[in-house]
Amino acid sequence: MQTLGWVRWPLVVPSLSDAWSAAPADGVQRQVIAGDFDTLNLYAGGALGEHLGWLFQGLWAIGVAWWLLRGGSRVLGGTGLALAVTWTAAFLLPVFAPGLPLDTAGFTAYGMWMVWLVALAVRVWRARALVERAA
Repeated sequence: MQTLGWVRWPLVVPSLSDAWSAAPADGVQRQVIAGDFDTLNLYAGGALGEHLGWLFQGLWAIGVAWWLLRGGSRVLGGTGLALAVTWTAAFLLPVFAPGLPLDTAGFTAYGMWMVWLVALAVRVWRARALVERAA
């Protein structure tokens, strides 16, 4: 979903920019082009890229953490689950309840979740090395 939001920049926005530049400065064409850009930005960037992108990334993160918990990794799974739920809720709740001051909590938890991803990668790398040595 996030890729669908990003792809608007190289595929659609340059043609809108060219059309804007070619339109008369005081004409209705510029207003139409600006409306097209706003619609595209709200749909591709906001709805698809940000909201659905964050939702699916959050569901994936929660699923990985849950899988780790079920596999016996309480510390890594529990930490990942707490961080993923925190940043997913912090980024998506303001959509449904505007005015909630969750930005700081969300960005902090998301930054810590990135560190958690590195720890997960190290764990996977070490587990793979153990399996290869045993074989």
